Amino acid sequence: MKLLVAMITVLLGEGAFAAELAEINRSIRALGMGNAYTTIAQDRDALFYNPAALSRVKGFEFVIFDPQLAANGQEIIEDVRSTQSGGSISDTLRQYYGKNAWVGGGFKSAFVAKNLGLAVYDSFDIAANFGNPAFPNLNLRLVNDYGFAMGFSFELLPMTYIGVVGKRVTRFGAELPLGLDTLGTLSDTALREQVNRQGVGYGADVGLLFELPTSVRPKFSFVWKDVGVTKFVASPGANTPPNQRDEMIAGMGLEIESMLVDIRPSIDIKNINRYNEQLGKKVHMGIEFALPFIDVRGGFHQGYYTAGLGVKMGLFKIDAATWGVELGQYPGQHEQRRYAAQLTIELSFDPDFNFVNGRPRGLKERR
Repeated sequence: MKLLVAMITVLLGEGAFAAELAEINRSIRALGMGNAYTTIAQDRDALFYNPAALSRVKGFEFVIFDPQLAANGQEIIEDVRSTQSGGSISDTLRQYYGKNAWVGGGFKSAFVAKNLGLAVYDSFDIAANFGNPAFPNLNLRLVNDYGFAMGFSFELLPMTYIGVVGKRVTRFGAELPLGLDTLGTLSDTALREQVNRQGVGYGADVGLLFELPTSVRPKFSFVWKDVGVTKFVASPGANTPPNQRDEMIAGMGLEIESMLVDIRPSIDIKNINRYNEQLGKKVHMGIEFALPFIDVRGGFHQGYYTAGLGVKMGLFKIDAATWGVELGQYPGQHEQRRYAAQLTIELSFDPDFNFVNGRPRGLKERR
């Protein structure tokens, strides 16, 4: 429990927690290119970014396991290691005044084919904001989702595709403030009681994708995630966890294919329906260069640079990314630099059931 406290009570700076546009179920590939992904999502990522993109799947993909882990750098490891093994929870909290921390990750197993996708997944996100020592208060976000998603897509009109994903999610965690009185007497038992929130919810995402049949294949997308808000019903003996707010996203992208490299620039405007947020925090843009057996990515996420790399080696694929997150009210106010890595074990087949693991992605997806 002491380790959990150390991870969730590192400071983000006053006011930063409430201003972050938090996401869960992120793709490491997408984060490397600014998380601008709704137009070019493919394979199992379509289930979580744009279900209409299931229409783009060629062949079959079985994702056996794809664990990922992310954090805001070496500082969080050093902070946890330096945590005192003895003393009260209040003593432990005092060690983290003025510091930053965030941890995320998860894994999934999935199957996708043209117009169809299934996934079982687990995804977690831990962050905290501790106010100034004179008037201490802790704003805590601790969310762990595990669930099942099933999606399908079809051609609505020529060159226009629609997709829907239904999901059953069990959520554990809380988003809550702990005031001065609570922090002064906080114990392991009290902390457990505060975060003992668990429930089950049913949600749906809807996506549209329009693609022009030209040489650069321009695409336009619109996605409505968690339509109407995904609400949770408390499990027996627990309090209700926080609901998942809906999000509207509009995107545009290109696919430029050649014999040696495929180039995929894209841009997404996220959180369109959050009118009180600065536009600069909603803009995501990026580009991917898909070379034989290696992908190089870059972009901008809420005004901060991103970079990513993907390497394919037979059944195995390794992805890494770094990106910046705005913790303030507007871009440029308070960046937090984050890093992530992922190992994927998968089996891929073309429409004729030929094994294609290790081939360049572009060869797999030629129309």
